Amino acid sequence: MKKLSILLLTGVLLSACVSKKKYVALEQENGEIRSELQKTQVAKEDLEAKFDEIQARIDTYNSKINSLTEENDAKIVTVGDDLVISNDVRKQMEATLQHVDPNELAQAQTLKDSMNLAVGYNLRQSMDTSNMN
Repeated sequence: MKKLSILLLTGVLLSACVSKKKYVALEQENGEIRSELQKTQVAKEDLEAKFDEIQARIDTYNSKINSLTEENDAKIVTVGDDLVISNDVRKQMEATLQHVDPNELAQAQTLKDSMNLAVGYNLRQSMDTSNMN
């Protein structure tokens, strides 16, 4: 019985062993896979850094676009279909409209009408002060 169990134990141990050649080949393959994994991780980190850099640039450009759009909207006012004036001109026009006859101003329904009244007032003022007798 003792011989039989030693024989069985030896058979199991010998069948469970891997040859040195196979072990070295598997170890080398494992090393190559680890090396490839490390290279892939480094490449991934590089790509993530580039992505973050590009994303930061995109965010900067988007904020610049938004600020320029807001700035542009603040500077330009569209009147009607094809007339565009700046806010400075609009303020000057409003100052001029304070001198216009209130009855005429009450008849103005749109900003375009108000602009026409301001232009008319300025023309009358220019003609009154000129020496065109």
